[in-house]
Amino acid sequence: MPIAFVRVEYVKRSAGKNACCIAAYNSRSTIEFEGTKWQKPRTYNFSNREPPVYHEVLLPEGADPKFKSPEALWNHAEQQENRRNSQPSLNVVIALPDDEVVSTEDRIYLTRTFVQEHFVKHGLAAQIDIHPPDKRLEGVHETRDHNWHAHVVVTTRRFKGKTLSSHKARDLMPVIRKGYVVSGPQWNKLWGQYQNAFFEEKGLSLRVDPEGVVPQKHLGPVRMRGRAFSLMEENSLRISLNALEAENPQKVLDKITQTQNIFTQEDISRFLYKHVDPEKVHSVQETFWKQPQIVQLLDPSTQKPLGKFTTQEIVQEEKQIIRVADRLITQPAPKLLNPPDPSNLTPEQKQAYQNILQGKKLSLLEGHAGTGKSYLLTALKQAYEAEGHTVRGFGPDSTTSQVLQEKGFSEAENIYRFLFSLQNGKRTIHKNEVWILDEAGKLGSRPLLELLKKAYKHNAQVILSGNSAQMSSVERGVGFHYFSQKYGAHHLENIQRQNEQTQREIAQKLAHGKMGSALDEISKLGNLIWTPTKENAIETLVKAWAQNNLSNPNEKTLILAHSNKEIRTSHATSKT
Repeated sequence: MPIAFVRVEYVKRSAGKNACCIAAYNSRSTIEFEGTKWQKPRTYNFSNREPPVYHEVLLPEGADPKFKSPEALWNHAEQQENRRNSQPSLNVVIALPDDEVVSTEDRIYLTRTFVQEHFVKHGLAAQIDIHPPDKRLEGVHETRDHNWHAHVVVTTRRFKGKTLSSHKARDLMPVIRKGYVVSGPQWNKLWGQYQNAFFEEKGLSLRVDPEGVVPQKHLGPVRMRGRAFSLMEENSLRISLNALEAENPQKVLDKITQTQNIFTQEDISRFLYKHVDPEKVHSVQETFWKQPQIVQLLDPSTQKPLGKFTTQEIVQEEKQIIRVADRLITQPAPKLLNPPDPSNLTPEQKQAYQNILQGKKLSLLEGHAGTGKSYLLTALKQAYEAEGHTVRGFGPDSTTSQVLQEKGFSEAENIYRFLFSLQNGKRTIHKNEVWILDEAGKLGSRPLLELLKKAYKHNAQVILSGNSAQMSSVERGVGFHYFSQKYGAHHLENIQRQNEQTQREIAQKLAHGKMGSALDEISKLGNLIWTPTKENAIETLVKAWAQNNLSNPNEKTLILAHSNKEIRTSHATSKT
């Protein structure tokens, strides 16, 4: 069964390690390490080991192609570091699904796209090596274990132009203490969600194994298990503890509601059948549903049960969020004496700009991608700062914070880090501050409540920006969507990212789910080509792609397909 396991650790020079050694080992190749001030040059040769089933170096756009060579890339990364205790790279291990219905090509696709989305897209380079399970003997027969996994070595600096930057990509780097990630992306949950989306797209019944009440440690390859008997004993103990904890109805309820405010009977059954002795499942289920804190949800109009449940704690938490939000929404925003009239905003954006400036202490800005929310937020920041207000920009994760920094919010930071620092007296709050949270739909209920409470306490204005249709938070929470319905939001409807009016109208229809009308418009422009069969479509597409590459060799042409099978077919056809 697929699992949501990602291990992230730094390659530490202070521990005698270097990126060239790790890269050579992962790729089972030979790399000449040129040496540094603290480590002598040497040759790392692991070519005698079983090679990976897949190896690739992914570079961000604009990077010098010579860094496709691991030797060139990791020597360059080492030479950029000038301290004895530098950390030239991240070493990431990802557990891949080993089910028979998942092909090697599927594992490659999953790994490449996940690494592209979370690392390379943000300017980092990454070396991918996918390893098959270790071989082992059962009697006279050689078999393999079930430990498909990927090793990914990632630079800790972005590429700036053709080479690595002189500054660390600290906004993307996790904070690791005593071997545990204490701040940064929740890699296990992100990887679990990514796999589930892939399985659903392929029409597979597979789903990532739900994590138990007592999380187990990943055992790793067979060759390590023989030298790690203590780890196996610890894991056996954790499995036993998990079974015992999963028999505790309160523990099960806490675990389920950690990531979702609403659950169903199917959610509970799936969890119990994984973690509890089958003979005990029925009795544990009976005890679970007798818990007084469980609340059954009813249809507001008919008052009939919906088959969905929540808890009194979640209900009280959401009521508290609403109470604090109600207080903020009744207070006026700080008045500006002479707000500027930004010339780069559209009439729609200007209207939202004026409404927020003249509005309340809690404002919501909603719009699909490409409607210009970032331009509007930047204009608001400049207006408030011009009259002496401190403006803070936040993101629900470090990636969003980085995007805000690129848009002019130089001090933007992860909201979790801000709340933690504020709680511990490491942030000084000034009078009438303005707090802007981008991608607000991705923030869970608990940090949202904490943000609103702090804003009310310090008399700060809160501007929440996002899109109710975007990916929800990893933690439980639907605050932004509910606020938009309850208080109303300043909506941006017009797509600005496309230059031509017709293209904008098509993008707007697609954003609002009017697929048929949008396809009709695309067809009228001659940009939608129909063929009798799917095979004809793929053949026509690949021919057009090849012809475009020949006539426009300096331009990039991208082939998109609906399913992974079609992607592989198109790829194979393009090679013939």
